[in-house]
Amino acid sequence: AENDAKFYIWDGPYPSWVKACEVAKNYKPAASGGAFTSNRWLDRVRNHLLDYRKEYETYGIALPPRPSNLPVITTLIKPKKIVDLGGSSGWTYEYLKYCGLDSGIESYTIVENPDIVSLMSASELHDSKVKYCTFEDEIKVCDILYCNSVLPYFETNSEFLDLVARAKPEYILLDDLLARGDDDFFAIQRYYEMAMPHRFLGLNKLLGELASAGYKAIFQAPTGCPVLGQVTPTPMDNFPTEFQIRYSLSILFKKN
Repeated sequence: AENDAKFYIWDGPYPSWVKACEVAKNYKPAASGGAFTSNRWLDRVRNHLLDYRKEYETYGIALPPRPSNLPVITTLIKPKKIVDLGGSSGWTYEYLKYCGLDSGIESYTIVENPDIVSLMSASELHDSKVKYCTFEDEIKVCDILYCNSVLPYFETNSEFLDLVARAKPEYILLDDLLARGDDDFFAIQRYYEMAMPHRFLGLNKLLGELASAGYKAIFQAPTGCPVLGQVTPTPMDNFPTEFQIRYSLSILFKKN
Protein backbone atom coordinates (compact mmCIF):
# COMPACT_ATOMS: atom_id res chain seq x y z
CA ALA A 1 0.00 0.00 0.00
CA GLU A 2 2.85 2.36 0.81
CA ASN A 3 4.40 1.75 -2.62
CA ASP A 4 1.03 2.39 -4.24
CA ALA A 5 0.78 5.76 -2.46
CA LYS A 6 4.21 6.82 -3.74
CA PHE A 7 4.58 6.56 -7.48
CA TYR A 8 7.59 4.54 -8.60
CA ILE A 9 8.82 4.65 -12.17
CA TRP A 10 10.45 1.21 -11.99
CA ASP A 11 9.20 -2.07 -10.57
CA GLY A 12 11.48 -5.04 -10.03
CA PRO A 13 14.05 -6.34 -10.21
CA TYR A 14 13.21 -9.38 -12.33
CA PRO A 15 15.49 -12.34 -13.06
CA SER A 16 15.68 -11.80 -16.82
CA TRP A 17 14.72 -9.54 -19.73
CA VAL A 18 12.19 -12.18 -20.81
CA LYS A 19 10.49 -12.05 -17.42
CA ALA A 20 10.43 -8.24 -17.47
CA CYS A 21 8.83 -8.36 -20.93
CA GLU A 22 6.20 -10.78 -19.64
CA VAL A 23 5.37 -8.56 -16.66
CA ALA A 24 5.27 -5.44 -18.84
CA LYS A 25 2.93 -7.09 -21.32
CA ASN A 26 0.48 -8.03 -18.58
CA TYR A 27 0.91 -4.83 -16.56
CA LYS A 28 -2.10 -3.10 -18.13
CA PRO A 29 -3.89 -3.38 -21.47
CA ALA A 30 -1.48 -1.72 -23.89
CA ALA A 31 -2.01 -0.22 -27.29
CA SER A 32 -1.08 -2.46 -30.17
CA GLY A 33 2.65 -2.41 -30.76
CA GLY A 34 3.65 -1.38 -27.24
CA ALA A 35 4.73 1.86 -25.65
CA PHE A 36 7.22 3.03 -28.25
CA THR A 37 4.86 2.61 -31.18
CA SER A 38 1.63 3.86 -29.60
CA ASN A 39 0.00 6.98 -31.02
CA ARG A 40 0.48 8.78 -27.73
CA TRP A 41 4.20 8.12 -27.74
CA LEU A 42 4.57 9.30 -31.33
CA ASP A 43 2.59 12.46 -30.59
CA ARG A 44 4.90 13.12 -27.66
CA VAL A 45 7.98 12.68 -29.83
CA ARG A 46 6.86 15.36 -32.24
CA ASN A 47 5.59 17.68 -29.51
CA HIS A 48 8.89 17.39 -27.64
CA LEU A 49 10.51 19.33 -30.45
CA LEU A 50 7.63 21.73 -31.07
CA ASP A 51 7.35 22.65 -27.38
CA TYR A 52 11.09 23.24 -27.21
CA ARG A 53 10.99 25.51 -30.26
CA LYS A 54 8.02 27.42 -28.93
CA GLU A 55 9.76 28.16 -25.63
CA TYR A 56 12.90 29.34 -27.43
CA GLU A 57 10.93 31.51 -29.87
CA THR A 58 8.96 33.04 -26.99
CA TYR A 59 11.79 33.75 -24.56
CA GLY A 60 14.97 33.58 -26.61
CA ILE A 61 16.27 30.87 -24.29
CA ALA A 62 15.02 27.39 -23.38
CA LEU A 63 16.11 24.36 -21.43
CA PRO A 64 16.28 21.24 -23.60
CA PRO A 65 13.83 18.41 -22.85
CA ARG A 66 16.64 16.48 -21.13
CA PRO A 67 20.12 17.47 -19.93
CA SER A 68 22.82 16.87 -22.54
CA ASN A 69 26.58 17.34 -22.50
CA LEU A 70 26.80 17.16 -26.29
CA PRO A 71 27.15 20.95 -26.80
CA VAL A 72 30.15 21.08 -24.44
CA ILE A 73 31.83 18.12 -26.14
CA THR A 74 31.03 19.57 -29.57
CA THR A 75 32.76 22.80 -28.57
CA LEU A 76 35.88 20.87 -27.58
CA ILE A 77 36.21 18.33 -30.40
CA LYS A 78 34.34 20.14 -33.20
CA PRO A 79 32.73 17.08 -34.86
CA LYS A 80 31.55 17.31 -38.44
CA LYS A 81 29.54 14.10 -38.45
CA ILE A 82 27.39 12.96 -35.51
CA VAL A 83 25.35 9.78 -35.08
CA ASP A 84 22.66 9.94 -32.39
CA LEU A 85 21.32 6.57 -31.22
CA GLY A 86 17.72 6.93 -30.05
CA GLY A 87 17.66 10.64 -30.85
CA SER A 88 13.85 10.77 -30.92
CA SER A 89 12.59 14.14 -32.21
CA GLY A 90 16.09 15.43 -32.87
CA TRP A 91 15.93 17.88 -29.97
CA THR A 92 19.67 17.43 -29.31
CA TYR A 93 20.49 18.81 -32.75
CA GLU A 94 18.11 21.67 -31.98
CA TYR A 95 20.04 22.25 -28.75
CA LEU A 96 23.28 22.47 -30.75
CA LYS A 97 21.63 25.04 -33.03
CA TYR A 98 20.49 27.17 -30.11
CA CYS A 99 24.06 27.04 -28.77
CA GLY A 100 25.35 28.27 -32.15
CA LEU A 101 27.23 25.05 -32.84
CA ASP A 102 25.47 23.73 -35.94
CA SER A 103 27.50 25.59 -38.60
CA GLY A 104 30.43 23.17 -38.38
CA ILE A 105 28.21 20.08 -38.51
CA GLU A 106 27.91 18.44 -41.92
CA SER A 107 25.54 15.63 -40.98
CA TYR A 108 23.48 14.60 -37.95
CA THR A 109 22.15 11.05 -38.29
CA ILE A 110 19.48 9.81 -35.89
CA VAL A 111 19.14 6.03 -35.52
CA GLU A 112 15.63 5.15 -34.36
CA ASN A 113 12.86 2.57 -34.62
CA PRO A 114 10.92 2.48 -37.92
CA ASP A 115 7.85 4.30 -36.54
CA ILE A 116 9.83 7.32 -35.40
CA VAL A 117 11.93 7.30 -38.58
CA SER A 118 8.74 7.37 -40.66
CA LEU A 119 7.11 10.07 -38.52
CA MET A 120 10.07 12.44 -38.39
CA SER A 121 11.28 11.90 -41.95
CA ALA A 122 7.85 12.94 -43.20
CA SER A 123 7.51 15.85 -40.77
CA GLU A 124 9.96 18.21 -42.53
CA LEU A 125 10.73 19.72 -39.14
CA HIS A 126 14.51 19.64 -39.60
CA ASP A 127 16.98 21.04 -42.09
CA SER A 128 18.80 18.87 -44.60
CA LYS A 129 21.68 18.05 -42.23
CA VAL A 130 19.40 15.84 -40.14
CA LYS A 131 18.74 12.35 -41.48
CA TYR A 132 16.77 9.52 -39.86
CA CYS A 133 17.61 5.86 -40.33
CA THR A 134 17.03 2.45 -38.74
CA PHE A 135 19.62 -0.12 -37.71
CA GLU A 136 19.03 -1.87 -41.04
CA ASP A 137 20.15 1.18 -43.05
CA GLU A 138 23.71 2.07 -43.95
CA ILE A 139 25.56 3.79 -41.11
CA LYS A 140 28.41 6.03 -42.21
CA VAL A 141 31.59 6.72 -40.25
CA CYS A 142 31.20 9.58 -37.77
CA ASP A 143 33.26 11.72 -35.40
CA ILE A 144 31.09 11.13 -32.35
CA LEU A 145 28.41 8.60 -31.48
CA TYR A 146 25.92 10.03 -29.01
CA CYS A 147 23.37 8.23 -26.87
CA ASN A 148 21.09 9.77 -24.25
CA SER A 149 19.27 7.33 -21.94
CA VAL A 150 18.26 4.77 -24.60
CA LEU A 151 20.51 1.76 -23.87
CA PRO A 152 18.19 0.44 -21.10
CA TYR A 153 15.57 -0.35 -23.75
CA PHE A 154 17.78 -2.93 -25.46
CA GLU A 155 18.01 -6.44 -24.08
CA THR A 156 21.82 -6.44 -24.39
CA ASN A 157 24.60 -4.13 -25.57
CA SER A 158 25.04 -6.07 -28.81
CA GLU A 159 23.15 -3.68 -31.11
CA PHE A 160 24.94 -0.70 -29.60
CA LEU A 161 28.33 -2.38 -30.03
CA ASP A 162 27.41 -3.29 -33.61
CA LEU A 163 26.61 0.38 -34.25
CA VAL A 164 29.99 1.35 -32.76
CA ALA A 165 31.72 -1.09 -35.11
CA ARG A 166 29.87 0.29 -38.13
CA ALA A 167 30.11 4.02 -37.31
CA LYS A 168 33.74 3.83 -36.11
CA PRO A 169 33.44 7.04 -34.04
CA GLU A 170 36.48 8.80 -32.65
CA TYR A 171 34.43 9.57 -29.53
CA ILE A 172 31.39 8.06 -27.81
CA LEU A 173 29.29 10.12 -25.39
CA LEU A 174 26.73 8.35 -23.20
CA ASP A 175 24.42 10.68 -21.25
CA ASP A 176 21.96 9.72 -18.50
CA LEU A 177 23.38 6.21 -18.23
CA LEU A 178 21.74 4.17 -15.46
CA ALA A 179 24.52 1.72 -14.68
CA ARG A 180 26.28 0.18 -11.69
CA GLY A 181 28.30 -2.84 -10.63
CA ASP A 182 29.20 -5.80 -12.81
CA ASP A 183 25.99 -7.29 -14.17
CA ASP A 184 22.83 -6.10 -15.90
CA PHE A 185 19.56 -6.38 -14.03
CA PHE A 186 16.02 -5.99 -15.25
CA ALA A 187 12.84 -4.15 -14.32
CA ILE A 188 9.74 -2.65 -15.87
CA GLN A 189 9.24 1.06 -16.39
CA ARG A 190 5.81 2.60 -16.20
CA TYR A 191 4.96 4.83 -19.14
CA TYR A 192 1.56 6.55 -19.34
CA GLU A 193 -1.04 3.73 -19.16
CA MET A 194 1.43 0.98 -19.95
CA ALA A 195 4.82 -0.41 -19.04
CA MET A 196 7.95 -1.49 -20.86
CA PRO A 197 10.94 -3.67 -20.01
CA HIS A 198 13.94 -1.76 -18.72
CA ARG A 199 17.56 -2.87 -18.29
CA PHE A 200 19.89 -1.35 -15.73
CA LEU A 201 23.36 -1.81 -17.17
CA GLY A 202 26.32 -3.46 -15.50
CA LEU A 203 28.80 -0.57 -15.64
CA ASN A 204 31.95 -2.68 -15.46
CA LYS A 205 30.58 -5.01 -18.12
CA LEU A 206 29.94 -2.08 -20.48
CA LEU A 207 33.36 -0.56 -19.84
CA GLY A 208 34.96 -3.91 -20.59
CA GLU A 209 33.01 -4.38 -23.81
CA LEU A 210 33.94 -0.93 -25.06
CA ALA A 211 37.57 -1.48 -24.05
CA SER A 212 37.54 -4.65 -26.19
CA ALA A 213 36.15 -2.53 -29.05
CA GLY A 214 39.06 -0.10 -28.65
CA TYR A 215 37.56 2.68 -26.51
CA LYS A 216 38.71 4.09 -23.19
CA ALA A 217 36.58 6.16 -20.80
CA ILE A 218 38.28 9.56 -20.43
CA PHE A 219 35.58 11.40 -18.45
CA GLN A 220 32.80 10.32 -16.10
CA ALA A 221 30.42 12.40 -13.98
CA PRO A 222 26.98 12.10 -12.34
CA THR A 223 24.07 13.44 -14.36
CA GLY A 224 21.29 15.48 -12.77
CA CYS A 225 18.30 14.39 -14.84
CA PRO A 226 14.73 15.30 -13.89
CA VAL A 227 12.56 12.48 -12.57
CA LEU A 228 8.84 13.32 -12.49
CA GLY A 229 9.82 16.98 -12.95
CA GLN A 230 12.43 17.17 -10.18
CA VAL A 231 16.20 16.70 -10.12
CA THR A 232 16.58 14.22 -7.27
CA PRO A 233 18.26 10.88 -6.65
CA THR A 234 16.54 8.19 -8.71
CA PRO A 235 13.36 6.96 -6.94
CA MET A 236 14.41 3.34 -6.41
CA ASP A 237 13.86 2.76 -2.69
CA ASN A 238 11.30 0.10 -3.66
CA PHE A 239 14.30 -1.95 -4.91
CA PRO A 240 16.66 -3.94 -2.65
CA THR A 241 19.57 -1.75 -1.54
CA GLU A 242 22.13 -3.61 -3.65
CA PHE A 243 20.20 -2.73 -6.82
CA GLN A 244 19.59 0.96 -6.15
CA ILE A 245 21.31 3.54 -8.37
CA ARG A 246 21.53 7.00 -6.85
CA TYR A 247 22.38 9.01 -9.97
CA SER A 248 22.81 8.33 -13.66
CA LEU A 249 26.15 8.94 -15.34
CA SER A 250 27.63 10.80 -18.27
CA ILE A 251 30.68 9.08 -19.75
CA LEU A 252 32.92 10.17 -22.62
CA PHE A 253 34.99 7.54 -24.44
CA LYS A 254 37.87 8.05 -26.87
CA LYS A 255 39.19 5.63 -29.45
CA ASN A 256 42.58 4.21 -28.53
